Amino acid sequence: MQDIDPNTNQQRPAANAALGAHSSRFGVRDHSVRDGENDASYVALGHASIDRDHRHLLSLVARFASLAIDRAPADALAEAVCDLTEFTRSHFEYEEALMTSAGFPDADAHRMDHAALMQQLSLYLFQFSTAVEASPTEIVESLQGWFTGHLKRFDTPMVQFLLAPGRSGGSSSADDASVPADHQAIADPPIE
Repeated sequence: MQDIDPNTNQQRPAANAALGAHSSRFGVRDHSVRDGENDASYVALGHASIDRDHRHLLSLVARFASLAIDRAPADALAEAVCDLTEFTRSHFEYEEALMTSAGFPDADAHRMDHAALMQQLSLYLFQFSTAVEASPTEIVESLQGWFTGHLKRFDTPMVQFLLAPGRSGGSSSADDASVPADHQAIADPPIE
């Protein structure tokens, strides 16, 4: 199945179509940090779509931190956590589809780490939505710590596996890896 990339007007494989829908759904393609020009602290893993998503995730954490510094009301903080949660869920679905498609051997542990963060994000959202005492500073530190540890322990080996010579995703544009059809769930519904 082929699709047209709106940025290049060229055909792309189905896996890239799923990524394109994922990226455009959350505005990643149009986000100012997508190429890393505004985030020198992020070290690219070498997988274009995963790196773009990671930069966007960091920008969402930075947005939350900025709101916290400005002492934004709880509803604004809740909205920022909600946006972070939605994008994180979509990104995790994408990574998990790549792992399944490629037969990544550490996929179960990787998924469990994803589930742990999703549970934590749900707790943060609950705290801000119900005016339960929450420390935005501790949340930012927790998210940054999780992200750093997850990149080192899980994402780096996964990307190395995906980019290994002889794999279907064996180039820096590993977006071409075959992604199962059920991953299309991240796509936006067609515009009528």
